[in-house]
Amino acid sequence: MIRRISKILLVLLYGSLLLTGLGQAAPTCTICSYDNPGYRVEASQFTPEKTIYLSVLLQDIAPGKHRLTIDWHDPTGQVQEQTMKSFSTDKASVYQQTFALRLNKLGRVTRMVTGLQYPDRFYGRWFCSFYLDGVKIHGYSFEVI
Repeated sequence: MIRRISKILLVLLYGSLLLTGLGQAAPTCTICSYDNPGYRVEASQFTPEKTIYLSVLLQDIAPGKHRLTIDWHDPTGQVQEQTMKSFSTDKASVYQQTFALRLNKLGRVTRMVTGLQYPDRFYGRWFCSFYLDGVKIHGYSFEVI
């Protein structure tokens, strides 16, 4: 009798884990940054005139519709850009996409008066926050020199 109750409790526990999603591995996120679209050599430092490419690999994603959001924080902590991408997965639990950030120059008059091409706040360590369906899954940083 006790053995039968134990088996029933085990089945109920296993079923509740599956229903709540705890039985599934959490998504993993791998990021590589590049300074050219050929993706030959990884880079972690960029000059402001370079386009910054981030190759994002998500694994162990549940099947269905998803939204990936990237918040690009400048060295002062302000979000300078937000990138959103919706995608679907079926049986494959892997998603890969490359995203790019191009920094905007100062306006023509400001450049003439100050001699600066880019705002001072663009120089330093940037931080990217990655969200899958609104849940933060990863952080990544690079430097603008």
